[in-house]
Amino acid sequence: MATAASCLSVFAGATATTVAASSRLMSRRAVACAGYAGMDDGGGGEGMMIMARRRRLVVPGIIATAGGGVRLRPATKGAYTCARAQRARGPSLATDQSLDIERANVRVAYQGSLGTAIEEMVFKAFPDCIAVPCKKFVAAFEAVDSSLADIVVLPIENSSTGSFHQNYDLLLRHKLHIVQEVQVEIELCLWALPGVQKNDLRTIFSHPEEFAQCEHSLSSLRVIKKNVDHCAAGAEIISMQNLGDAGVIGNAQAAELYGLNIVECNFQDASPNLTRYLVLAKTADIPKEYGQYKTSIVFGLEEGPGILFKALSAFWMRDINLSKIESRPNKREPMRTQGNEKHFNYIFYVDFEASTAEVRVQNALNDLKVQQRATFLRVLGCYQMREVGLTAPICQLSVSST
Repeated sequence: MATAASCLSVFAGATATTVAASSRLMSRRAVACAGYAGMDDGGGGEGMMIMARRRRLVVPGIIATAGGGVRLRPATKGAYTCARAQRARGPSLATDQSLDIERANVRVAYQGSLGTAIEEMVFKAFPDCIAVPCKKFVAAFEAVDSSLADIVVLPIENSSTGSFHQNYDLLLRHKLHIVQEVQVEIELCLWALPGVQKNDLRTIFSHPEEFAQCEHSLSSLRVIKKNVDHCAAGAEIISMQNLGDAGVIGNAQAAELYGLNIVECNFQDASPNLTRYLVLAKTADIPKEYGQYKTSIVFGLEEGPGILFKALSAFWMRDINLSKIESRPNKREPMRTQGNEKHFNYIFYVDFEASTAEVRVQNALNDLKVQQRATFLRVLGCYQMREVGLTAPICQLSVSST
């Protein structure tokens, strides 16, 4: 697909960008990538880089040389290595019907870059994976659709700011299945160049979602907020342009990577700050009848008084607990007509705590589709949930004392 091909293009040019970067920035990076995988699609577009990070893996990195060039660094533990896309490909999901998403070398696509919170979450949840970072979430989905990745990790909800609404649309647009939910506690910190104090800041870079999670903390600062695709992009701008009046909001572990110091820890408005991620694959898991399962569905309804109440009663009558309901505009049929009036038309995403292998769930879904006359019904996945902790004490160790 064109999108999958373009997914590879941005990082394909990153080697040239790295060579042209200043020695100051390159020498600050504790971890760098030895090579980039990509293909030329004739222009810009979303990018994807194939990286592998394994326990106890010894690989080379990149360091700066006099004159602004780069050379390979001697092998060091804990570094990243890049592999060509063709080498990174494992068994295709189209033929591997029993994919173990926690196996070594599972290819994980996500939107992000070196040092972002989602990248850290990926390596915590899948420590022996091959990372496939993409510039956009849609490119990460296309990577799985095109078998360039096995699974995609998608943030869907934050405990402070609520749902990631646009990501719900991706669930319906693509035919992937939710196979796991991961809940992660993330600490956001304010970074800046060494020696820069909080009162020196006039501009702060971050992703809109991070800005929303720090709205109250930002209200006391007289700063201009500038949106970037992820915090790493803002950190690189500050480092390369040597901006002494700019900061970045991001996770603590990335500050050292870009040569920045942490000005303030726990910069988010609320603690704990939890983000719920969905893991999706081409092949659905086959759930057991009993166990701690959650099921996600999406459906549309015919027009009528109390129709949503009647639809949800299919679960209430069978003692099935609903944990979340989310409405989104029906983009295929955005308007509905009632008499001479026009109204918005909605579809509904519902999570409930039960397995599709249970008879009561099968009856509830059949009731919803037949008796309550759902215009469509799709099971997005039946999956289990787990928590992943990201270590926060690093933040305390890296606070600048200047």
